[in-house]
Amino acid sequence: MVFDRVFVNLGQDFNVNTGVFTASVGGLYAFHYHALAQSSQEVWVELYHNYIYVNSLYGHTSGSYGPGSNSAVLELVAGDTVYLDIKHHDSFLYGGGDEVYSTFSGYLLSPINSHHPVVG
Repeated sequence: MVFDRVFVNLGQDFNVNTGVFTASVGGLYAFHYHALAQSSQEVWVELYHNYIYVNSLYGHTSGSYGPGSNSAVLELVAGDTVYLDIKHHDSFLYGGGDEVYSTFSGYLLSPINSHHPVVG
């Protein structure tokens, strides 16, 4: 997914043209994403880490707008990518330049210099 507005992009790790975040520093990162479906439509968005599915959001409300949200904490090494995708689903996002209802954010929780699996 490519967004038409970027509020903050410290370090320039988020590519505004492709919608892909590429970690320049290894560590634990938190990612949050939200979307709003057009009235009586569906929205289904998936989060990927290095092309591997992590989780999804789904939103639908008959006769109204359908919200969805999800988040994940991921251990990334420098060069890992994280992005949102809707290619496998018919999704009808609601919003515009002055109505921001679909967002994607990520931030570094803690740098990690060596790779140790996170359990939990």
